[in-house]
Amino acid sequence: MDDSPGSDPLTRAERLNVFFVLGVSQVVQVLTVAVLTAMIYFILGLIVLSPELRATWTHGGAGDGTLLGITIPVPDALIQVDFFLAALTFMYVSAHAVSDEHYRERFLDPLIDDLQVTLIARDRYRAQGLRCSPLSSSPPLDQSHDFSTPCRPTSKGRRSRAVNSA
Repeated sequence: MDDSPGSDPLTRAERLNVFFVLGVSQVVQVLTVAVLTAMIYFILGLIVLSPELRATWTHGGAGDGTLLGITIPVPDALIQVDFFLAALTFMYVSAHAVSDEHYRERFLDPLIDDLQVTLIARDRYRAQGLRCSPLSSSPPLDQSHDFSTPCRPTSKGRRSRAVNSA
C-alpha cells in the first residue's frame, strides 16, 4: 500500500500513541524473557541446591525468605540471586534488542510494518472526509442497533450509523 504524500500529519496524541505502542511492546517482550529466565533459575535453584549446601553457602542464614512482604519457605539468598539474574537478563536482552540487526528484522520490523498499515488506513479513512456521528446524536442504547452495518454518508458529508426500527 502506498502512502499518499498529502496525508494528515499525526497529532501530538497520535505520535505519543505510536511511540507508546512501540515502547510497551519492546518492554513486554524483554520483560517476558527476563521473567521466564528468572523462573527457570528459581526452579533450578530449588531442585539442585540441597538444604545442606544452601546452609553452607549462606553461613547458616534463615531458611525462609520474604517476597513482597510474604514469608515463603524459600531461602532469602535464592530469592535475591534470582532477582539479580533476572535484572541482568533484562539489561542484556534490552541492549541486545537495540543493537542487534537480526532481532530488529525479526521482531521490531513486523511491528513497524503493522503500525504503518494502520496509519495508512487512518489516512485513507480521513481522506474520505467522512466520520461517524457523535454518540450524543445517536438513538438511545435501549433501541436495537445493527452494529454490523457500517457508517453511511449523510447529507452533510458525515457518517451515521444505521438503526433497525424493529
